[in-house]
Amino acid sequence: MEAAVQAQRNFSCSPSFRDESQLNIKPFFGFFYKPTGRSSLLHLLCKKCPSHGVSYGISASADFSRRRQNKVSTPRSTSAPLKGFMPKAPAVLGMQKRDQRNKIENESSTTLTVGLDERTPEIGVDDDNGAVEISQEMEVDGRGNEDTNGRPGERSLVSRPPAAIVTINQLKENGSIVVVDKSKSVGALVKSDVGTTAIIETGRAEKSLDGFEANAIAVRDTSIGAVDDAAEIEASGLENVGDVDDIDENLQNVVALPKVDVKAALLATWVEGKNLDNIAIVESDESIAADDNITTKGARDSENFVAVDDGANSSQSISALPSADVRIVFTKAGLGGKDLDSTETDAHLDGIENILAEDIMPEIEASGSKSIGHIGDGDDSESTVTLSEAVDGTLVIETGLGQDFDSGEVSAVAEDVNGSSATTTGLEGQGLDRIEINAFAESCESIEADQDMAEVEATTTENTVDEEDEVEDSSQQLKLEREARLKLEREAQLKSERGAQLKLERDEQLKSEREAQLKSEREAQLKSESEAQLKSEREAQMKSEREAQLKSERESQLKSERESQLKSEREAQLKSEREAQLKLEREEHLKLEREAQLEREAQVKLEREAQVKLEREEQLKLERETQVKLEREAQVKLEREAQLKLEREAQLKLEREAQLKLEREAQLKLEREAQLKLEREAQLKLEMEAQVRKQVIEQLAQETFARGNRLFIYPQVAKPDEDIEVFLNRSLSALKDEPDVMVMGAFNDWRWNSFTVKLEKNHLNGDWWSCKIHVPKQAYKIDFVFFNGKNVYDNNNKKDFHILVDGGMDASDFEDFFLEEKHKELEKLAKEQSERERRAEEQRHIEAEKAAREVDRAHAKIEVDKRREKLRELIKKAATSVDNVWYFELMEVKSKDRIRLYYNRSSGPLAQANDIWFHGGYNGWQDGLSIAAKLVKSERNDVDWWYAEVTIPDQARVLDWVFSNGPPHKAAIYDNNHRQDFHGIVPKSISVEKYWVEEEHRIYKKLLEERRLREEAIRAKAEKTAIMRAETKGRTLKRFLLSQKHVVYTDPLNVQAGSTVTVYYNPAHTVLNGKPEIWFRCSFNRWTHHKGLLPPQKMMPAENVTHVKTTVKVPLDVYMMDFVFSEREDGGIFDNKDGMDYHIPVFGGVAKEPPLCIVHIAVEMAPIAKVGGLGDVVTSLSRAVQDLNHYVNIILPKYNCMNLSNVKDLHYQRSYSWSGTEIKVWFGKVEGLSVYFLEPVNGFFQTGAIYGRNDAHRFDFFCHAALEFLLQSGSHPDIIHCHDWSSAAVAWLYKEHYTHYGLSKTRVVFTIHNLEFGAQFIGKAMAFTDKATTVSRTYSREVAGNPAVAPHLGKFHGILNGIDPDIWDPYNDKFIPVSYTSENVVEGKQAAKNALQQRLGLKQADLPLVGMITRLTHQKGIHLIKHAIWRTLERNGQVVMLGCAPDPRIQNDFVNLANQLHSSHGDRARLCLTYDEPLSHLIYAGADFILVPSVFEPCGLTQLVAMRYGSIPVVRKTGGLYDTVYDVDHDKERAQAQGLEPNGFSFEGVDNAGVDYALNRAISAWYDNRQWFYSLCKHVMEQDWSWNRPALDYLELYHAARKWGWRQIRCI
Repeated sequence: MEAAVQAQRNFSCSPSFRDESQLNIKPFFGFFYKPTGRSSLLHLLCKKCPSHGVSYGISASADFSRRRQNKVSTPRSTSAPLKGFMPKAPAVLGMQKRDQRNKIENESSTTLTVGLDERTPEIGVDDDNGAVEISQEMEVDGRGNEDTNGRPGERSLVSRPPAAIVTINQLKENGSIVVVDKSKSVGALVKSDVGTTAIIETGRAEKSLDGFEANAIAVRDTSIGAVDDAAEIEASGLENVGDVDDIDENLQNVVALPKVDVKAALLATWVEGKNLDNIAIVESDESIAADDNITTKGARDSENFVAVDDGANSSQSISALPSADVRIVFTKAGLGGKDLDSTETDAHLDGIENILAEDIMPEIEASGSKSIGHIGDGDDSESTVTLSEAVDGTLVIETGLGQDFDSGEVSAVAEDVNGSSATTTGLEGQGLDRIEINAFAESCESIEADQDMAEVEATTTENTVDEEDEVEDSSQQLKLEREARLKLEREAQLKSERGAQLKLERDEQLKSEREAQLKSEREAQLKSESEAQLKSEREAQMKSEREAQLKSERESQLKSERESQLKSEREAQLKSEREAQLKLEREEHLKLEREAQLEREAQVKLEREAQVKLEREEQLKLERETQVKLEREAQVKLEREAQLKLEREAQLKLEREAQLKLEREAQLKLEREAQLKLEREAQLKLEMEAQVRKQVIEQLAQETFARGNRLFIYPQVAKPDEDIEVFLNRSLSALKDEPDVMVMGAFNDWRWNSFTVKLEKNHLNGDWWSCKIHVPKQAYKIDFVFFNGKNVYDNNNKKDFHILVDGGMDASDFEDFFLEEKHKELEKLAKEQSERERRAEEQRHIEAEKAAREVDRAHAKIEVDKRREKLRELIKKAATSVDNVWYFELMEVKSKDRIRLYYNRSSGPLAQANDIWFHGGYNGWQDGLSIAAKLVKSERNDVDWWYAEVTIPDQARVLDWVFSNGPPHKAAIYDNNHRQDFHGIVPKSISVEKYWVEEEHRIYKKLLEERRLREEAIRAKAEKTAIMRAETKGRTLKRFLLSQKHVVYTDPLNVQAGSTVTVYYNPAHTVLNGKPEIWFRCSFNRWTHHKGLLPPQKMMPAENVTHVKTTVKVPLDVYMMDFVFSEREDGGIFDNKDGMDYHIPVFGGVAKEPPLCIVHIAVEMAPIAKVGGLGDVVTSLSRAVQDLNHYVNIILPKYNCMNLSNVKDLHYQRSYSWSGTEIKVWFGKVEGLSVYFLEPVNGFFQTGAIYGRNDAHRFDFFCHAALEFLLQSGSHPDIIHCHDWSSAAVAWLYKEHYTHYGLSKTRVVFTIHNLEFGAQFIGKAMAFTDKATTVSRTYSREVAGNPAVAPHLGKFHGILNGIDPDIWDPYNDKFIPVSYTSENVVEGKQAAKNALQQRLGLKQADLPLVGMITRLTHQKGIHLIKHAIWRTLERNGQVVMLGCAPDPRIQNDFVNLANQLHSSHGDRARLCLTYDEPLSHLIYAGADFILVPSVFEPCGLTQLVAMRYGSIPVVRKTGGLYDTVYDVDHDKERAQAQGLEPNGFSFEGVDNAGVDYALNRAISAWYDNRQWFYSLCKHVMEQDWSWNRPALDYLELYHAARKWGWRQIRCI
């Protein structure tokens, strides 16, 4: 490649090679041949230069007949250039036989001329984007000589005498050489003795012209180039201009060529995938263009045009070339990227000359002239170089086809009569395509190549050569000529064989074309016959219609004659009247004409005035334009003056800037000198300080060693943001025998910026080692020890080394700074974690979308298969018509999607119908009823035919319909073809395969869209749900903080870390009531903050008198504020909230509350093992606490009746033994909770039921097994929470057997769900548990006197249960018809009520509906339930009850009641004596009221679920019912104390009167004030009865239980 670049530098002014893939273009009798690997390009050039008279090409001064006689195609020098493509083949120009060369030489009229343009364009390309640029390299002075035909600008090369030696370097110096090159093509350069250069550039055929290539021809004074933003090359206004367009990917380019009087034009194009119709040539003065609607038929008639096709495929390759007036016709063929000899035709030059394409010859040979030489680089010894003699000069052409030079390559020597010149080429082991040569040697110039260079250079050597070399070269040349002659003969033979083969291929192609033509003619004939047949049928039909019409006309004529007679009599009577009337009308008409005449005259006058006005306006417009023009000129003048002024100012500014620059440079010079002076002074000062420092350190070392100390620092006082040097005497240290000494430390009690530095032996006398440590500005103390880098330490006798920092932060300031830094770090980590989660979610979404698309595609395919089979069966039943019933008639419309469907009304049940309607669909009613049209009466009289025009859907193959006497949903009578419907095959429907492909795609798109909408709806719903839950949690937290406002609260209510908060306390409601002083005792983080207890503060009176207050600064690392109150500074009586202490959550702190580990041991868990409310509490409480970032696990027996379908990832984990029994442990996830299932092999829990068989013994075993599992697995939970009598044994078993075996710090919490069962076990558990709870505050007071509870009231607390908001959520409930929130509660509940009434068969009426969902036991007040049913019916309400009784007697009693009610009040009462989960949801949503008349109720969930769904509870005041339902008439203050509003109706007694009191008020409110009732529904929905609040209360209880047993958390 370097050789090629150097060669171009020697031959041109502007180098053009860009990479190693470029190849040479060689001048060859006016052709340029460029080998490009898979295709080549020949350019036939005929150019002239009027200034220098030199041209390249073929010209003749003899007459035309003589040229034709010698079979030499010699275009005039003014003719257009011709081009052609020759892939991978040698080109032979001239006579077919070598012995004809002499005949051509003797033709004195045949000359070789060089045509030059006045201005030679240089065409280049931008390597980055392929943009073609056109630049004008030089201009010539227009001098020239007359040629043999009298034209200026052409001279004969043979007639020109030898010129003096003109070197390439000289031509470069005077600007006569210009080389044009591209990134993928090689330019060719020519020269003449007068120093004018003609430039040709060509490009690779397989590339787009506007992308990488250029085909440029310079003619006279105009250049043709390729521009990157256009897809074609245009030439206009020129004579003899040819152009090439090589078509881009869009195959829509246009080639335009003007014609001139000499009738020479050229169009060469290469179109892939286009027919010849796209290229058109028009002679005379018109342009040549390519267009889809122009053919070449007219152009082919011209003698100057010939089109060649490659014979392989008529639509694949097209060439079109017109001939010039001298009858030179050159044709080309070829497909881009293919070998010419394998698929293409030969290209012929008119006459006896040929251009032969052969793949087997790796050289290009030239014959028929002594002035032609060639260099071939073929393989092995067959490669030759031949230079023939010429009379006046030698033309050398060299090319390569990608073949490597081998050791057999020879050199070439050319001789002529005027001296000797040598051309040497060939480098062993080098590929010719890597050494590009473009050389044209004239006269006696010499070209030589040095073997030690990778390029061919043109030099200015003298015309001398060693005689021995000449002899050797001449013999070698003769040898090469003989070999070339043999090759020519072989080529001729191969050509004839290929010509025959090509002819066969062409014949075959013509045959196939004729067959195709015959086929199309037959099809046309068949089509015409069918049309004729249809036409005759239509004519017959029209004939019958005309006859009927004539009959009716005759009848009407007779009738009209009778009528005319009567009419004539009437007309005679009226004639006189008309005449009078006409007279009046004529007079009126004359009057109107006169008025119209006057109006026209007025109009003409107005038009004239308007014309004058327009002329005046036009004059004014011209005057204004003149004025504007003058103003513009003045403006331009002013702008010019302003421009000059600006230029002068800019000049002055530049001068000032130059002056300032000089001044600044001088100033900088002075400053640098001063800086250097200061630096020298500072250097001297540092040297002096270093000397002093060295002396002081030596002195300190001596003093320290003398005192027996081993450590000192310098400077002796450490200051922040400075360096200190630490010195250690190793001999006095524990490291005296260690080779390495390192210091490890940190700052501020080891809390900030740890470091490790190696000490080095220093210059001090003795075993002193030292290192430097930087003290940060936040430091107040340095802590460090020395060690050997491994395990030997000097830690100052376990006290560490400490150095105080003078002037740094104090400990308190650093604490704040440290917390701020920690907070920033946590925020950064949280942000990074959030980003990781977001990216992971995006990736999951992408993968899920990909999988979903595959599923949709599979579903679409399955659906298509189903429809295909269904439609196949349907088509068998379908027809195009049924005799005397119906038929189709295709309407003549462009879209061809409408038909006229005819129906014989008398053929079916609609014979007497006045209206006929068409109800239709398609493809087996695929989209249901989708077409409807009314039929009209047909004009046919033979049968009762009606018709409708129907638009056929695009996808329809079969039309489905019925006829009726009315439009859809209003018809009464149908003709449905005896319940089979009508099915007709759609005429002219799309093809079967196309239909099913489109149908599958349509179904797939539909599935995609449905899934997208579904996912968007789910996502939107989830987002709204999350927002609502967050808002609910916020309200609940606020309510939690305000719940004790009557005793204590803070300002602000939400305490922020790092802020100051005021605490208000009201002792009136506490044990400190009446005390003269109140002292505040506070700490943080559950009393575990590192600052410990704050000093007691005396509280001061607040503004509202009843409260006292104090202020507290809250640190940044706080998540909880803890405090109690006392009567004195030293203690006395304390208010610690009954042992629970007061706790206020703190927000925004850098510290987070450490999670607790809680283990629930229970025998029930919803939904897998549920009998009553216990299972709901275990699951819901665990989920709520886990949502607060704590660890929760559940241990449960593995019943054989358990519903394992709700257990995810259930698997066997391990086994262990206890009491001689093997127990298998299973693990799985239930509702997101970790659950351990214990399965003893003794079969205790294989009874088929949760309760009922020796329960006390089985559950006692389970409690032992659960504790043993915790012990053997090494678990250490913070809290063990056991429930009710069934797991009460955990409390005493733990304290008696497991406290001393590794579970000593675990605390036990016990919850009583119902004291009615297992009171003995509950009492024993109460004695051993740390904290005990029951399910409501009121119920805790109600059972306080029970012997099982009374002795332990100090640790007994009431905490309400909650409901699971995921299970009971009207916005996401799948069992109700309409999702709703508090915003649309009225609409949602009304829809649910309608659905409930319809499902249960109740009357669809606007009546109050009372619902009851309960177990039918005496606890639930069954006598009150019965009375409430009858009372509701008396108040004209509706009743729905859902529930069953475990007692058969009670169940039978309610069965009888249900039968009675269903018979007497079936439209208003319905008792469903079973349990139905979906129905329960519908009742909660559809009922206006939910009745819960329990005799006692520890908590109750029914009323909580009712309020969640906006139903108003009607309850008895007991247990949890009293704690959750606040009567709208009596409990306003009690509700406000809890931060709530009244939410229901309640009663106290257990008699009928109590129920009536509450129920009557409720129903009356529904009847009397509906809007108030609806607002009440909205309010109760917004109240939070979930586990948000109970979870906070339970966490307080857990912390209270372990207040004295804090430990590090470990979980299972």
